[in-house]
Amino acid sequence: MSGSLTRLGPRAPVSLTPGGTLQFAGTIRDAALLISTAEVFAWTAVSEDAREADILRFLDTRETPGDFLLYGTGASLRFASPAFARQIEKRGLGLETMDTAAACRTYNVLIAERRRFTAALLPIPKG
Repeated sequence: MSGSLTRLGPRAPVSLTPGGTLQFAGTIRDAALLISTAEVFAWTAVSEDAREADILRFLDTRETPGDFLLYGTGASLRFASPAFARQIEKRGLGLETMDTAAACRTYNVLIAERRRFTAALLPIPKG
């Protein structure tokens, strides 16, 4: 993995602060979040280009990545590259891409429903 991962704990609600940072379990994080079916990790991607590769490596290290990847792409919806989408499909997963605010709301509903999925949530850059 190009970026760094720090385990934060088991899955819990996530929100987006007015400043665009992610808040997990009541603590504001200055990083993106990678979330497995059981745990949440703070994730600092080395570069924008490395994000998709980092997500794929993360999926490959999870014993059960679930049924789909929920991808929060920041302030606005940015579709994943066709190559990334093909790699997600090769792993037998669906891909749900949306802006991070919508992804946080969706994530919270899905964990309340005890759904099995992986998520990658990007903060909204300041500026």
